[in-house]
Amino acid sequence: MKLTNILRNIHILSPASYADTEITSVVFDSRKVEKGCLFVAVKGTKTDGHVYIEEAVKGGAAAVICEDLPTGSFKNTVLLKVADSASALGLAASGFYGDPSASLMLVGVTGTNGKTTI
Repeated sequence: MKLTNILRNIHILSPASYADTEITSVVFDSRKVEKGCLFVAVKGTKTDGHVYIEEAVKGGAAAVICEDLPTGSFKNTVLLKVADSASALGLAASGFYGDPSASLMLVGVTGTNGKTTI
């Protein structure tokens, strides 16, 4: 899938040329990076995914979404800066997998009695 289609609903802060970049998967765990994937560096409570950007690029990531652009030269990888990479991860996954939540029907049951029998 083209990166342009995946990024359709994501606000990119840094300009980059990425229209023809082909993406094979979306990952946020650098150990699962494969050639052609989109790696999303997410800041967590125990570790920061930005630490693993270089490892992801060496593993074959075609593009990286991050909040802080890394220093150095990443010639064959598209670097995309966003304000919130955790939010961008959800939007990227939704774009990659064809927006599956759009076809879900959500039903809510409220009230005092009868919920357990429904």
